[in-house]
Amino acid sequence: MLYAALIALRLVVLHGADHQPIAINEEEISSLRAPGDAEGGNYAPSIRCVVIMTNGKFIGVTETCTEVFRKTKQ
Repeated sequence: MLYAALIALRLVVLHGADHQPIAINEEEISSLRAPGDAEGGNYAPSIRCVVIMTNGKFIGVTETCTEVFRKTKQ
């Protein structure tokens, strides 16, 4: 049932600084930035990409921006 919801909503599962899963609606992603380039403050050393959402929120994830891009464009 969870996987059906992931497909219907076009969610992609990424991982936060403590490796907790984060389900993100790929339709709401505005852009991807390296942690040093993104506004919004300092990030944990494990953060490799910052996902910027259309609502202006920043989500730090452990996947690289290349990995996030690949997961959202399938």
